[in-house]
This record gives sequence, structure tokens and C-alpha cells, in this order.
Amino acid sequence: MSRAISRRIKQPGRLFLAFAWCSSLALPQSDVRALLEQVGLAVRRRYLDGYVLDIDRLQRSQKHFNADGLSDRAGLPIPAMPKPSDGAHDRITLARLGKGFRYDIRNSADEQWQWITDGHTVWCYRNDLNVYTVTEANPWPERLGPEPGLPGVEWKYLTKFLAIADAAERAQILRDDAPPDKTCSGPSVAIELSLAEGSEPLREQLRVLARSHLPCQTVIDRTRQDRRAGPADSRETISWRFQDGPPAPGFLIFTPRAHAKRVKRIPRG
Repeated sequence: MSRAISRRIKQPGRLFLAFAWCSSLALPQSDVRALLEQVGLAVRRRYLDGYVLDIDRLQRSQKHFNADGLSDRAGLPIPAMPKPSDGAHDRITLARLGKGFRYDIRNSADEQWQWITDGHTVWCYRNDLNVYTVTEANPWPERLGPEPGLPGVEWKYLTKFLAIADAAERAQILRDDAPPDKTCSGPSVAIELSLAEGSEPLREQLRVLARSHLPCQTVIDRTRQDRRAGPADSRETISWRFQDGPPAPGFLIFTPRAHAKRVKRIPRG
């Protein structure tokens, strides 16, 4: 995200959220802020009590087209929208209990990766090859943000919501009675967040469950400028499903398949 606005959170490790919001509000400001505060509190409870979170992520992109349906090279028609199966598709599981953290991902190439840490050691395991590495864990930062590594992964998919109320000034509620569907198991509230404008606009439509105030889906649309290829549009869709209760005993303990081999570096591709 662009232009970080830092804020400390009083909890294990002090966290901050980086947002730059630009949106006019359709509903009273108090309604928007109250909702976002409830989202932050709901996520905080899961974070402190321990959670298991299943995530489905789909990202697609295409060359940018203008309002007339033409590409930047005049005369070329806009192509058919990609099928849901197109693009990068990741199936992810995150889990935390205390200092223990687990991140599993199965990507479009069917590579199966897993990272587990107890705060002292990190085990990185590629299940499809049955190989793993063991390294010393870096201290979990007091301030989290969009950075590399496991703290950045948890930030992207969960901990950024701890301070989402900071976005209230430039967020708007689009609908407060969206019906249940295959992504959101109950009635939900749709919120629009304008993260950037100008030549590289970035907009997010977030849905949170009306009863639990936990996020269930977001759709992020952005345009990026490239001097060589020209502007390109991308859409990232993320769906969340929180499992009931904290991780089961043993879920945060590294347990590879039989005959797993320890290596110095795990091959990619």
C-alpha cells in the first residue's frame, strides 16, 4: 500500500497499519467508524486467542484499455475477460497460537509449501518434494507492515485489520445487507476503500460478516504504469474462512512426511 500511516497497537508486539484512503462518504461518519472499529476488535480477539484461517486468493491482470473499449494501440478491441481459472490461484492456510505461526500455500503450479515457526526456529517444507530446511527465526518485529517474510504474510491477510478504523475518514459503506453466498456464509456489509488515485488508482471492496464482523472477501482493483508495456489493470480477490477455535494440539509442530530430506536450499519450480 502507498504512503504508510503508522499507529501502535497495545497487544503482544505493537502493530501498525499502513493505509492511504481517498473516498467520499455516503453514510454518516460515525456509522463507518463504528463498523471498522468492530472489525478491528473481532480480528484482535481471534489474533489473541489463536486462529486457523483458510484463504483463497486469485489474481488476474490484463493490458489497460480506455473508456472507448480500445487499447492504447488504437484499433485493437478489448479482449474477453479472463475465466475464473485464469491467473494466479493460491490456496492458503494461516494459523497462530502465542508465538507459534504456520503458513501453508498451494499455488497454481501445484507446489505445496509450508512454513512453521515457534519464535526460535523456522522450518520451511516443500511437501510435494518432501524436502525441508531449518533456520534460526528472526525476532518478530514490534511494528508490522507490508514487508518480506512471515510477518508480512500475516500482515497482508490478517493483522492489517487490527487498525482498520484508521481508514474511517475515507471509507464508505456500499451496502449493509448483502445476502449470504458461497464466499460469505452469512449476511455481510460491503465497504469501499479508495487506496490511491491519479494515474495508478487502487480501490478495494471489502465484505465483512454482519454478525461476527470478520472479513470474508475483498476485491482489489489497481492500475500500474509501465514505461515499456504501458498501463496494466489487475484484480486480486481474497476470500477468508475462519475455523472455529484455536489450532489443534500439534498443528503448529513441524511434522513432515516419512523419509523427508533436510536440504540447504529448496528448489523452486
